[in-house]
Amino acid sequence: MGTYRNYNDRVNEILDAGERLFSQKGYEKTTVNDILKQVEIGKGTFYHYFDSKEEVMDGVVMRVVDQFSEAAREIADDADLTAHEKFARIVMGDLGSLRDKEPMIDELHQVENAKMHQKSIVESIIGLTPTLGQVIRQGNAEGTFHSKYPEQTVEILLVANQFLFDSGIFSWKAEEIVEKAEAFVYSMEVLLGTEPGSFNYILEYYKGEIGG
Repeated sequence: MGTYRNYNDRVNEILDAGERLFSQKGYEKTTVNDILKQVEIGKGTFYHYFDSKEEVMDGVVMRVVDQFSEAAREIADDADLTAHEKFARIVMGDLGSLRDKEPMIDELHQVENAKMHQKSIVESIIGLTPTLGQVIRQGNAEGTFHSKYPEQTVEILLVANQFLFDSGIFSWKAEEIVEKAEAFVYSMEVLLGTEPGSFNYILEYYKGEIGG
């Protein structure tokens, strides 16, 4: 048991160093030697745990996604919250423990990190779908949501949101973002069978992001 724990500790040390360096220097400018110096290990030790710098980045991305998914599950499992309250907290990022991950998330948006960026989006959708599906089923039971296909609807909405509003993929003008946000919120209301205006907080968020 001790050996297993030490193995995981070393993996996390390397991932922590990689995350710091990727956030500070950028993925492309960070070298394996930079990571070695941070962790104070030799190349042989590094390659015992990871095959490449790309694999470190992959591990960093998956760790962030796992933390996000776990925080979302904690909200979804809160028996004191209604489905609407849970949905709002999850989709609006009410996940305080992830605030320190913003530099790493910003790095993923760089053009040269397109492969990892795409992976982070895909893994986020896979990780969040069961949790938000659970919330929608709760909303169905409460009578505030009316969705025949909870998980599939979540996938459609997450894919639309993650790609359409990602500044690392599209460069929309401010007025275009507002128009798309209005259409997106309307689509959410229709697909989830909620009252008009139920997701206006999402529209206000996008307006706030562009200073509208």
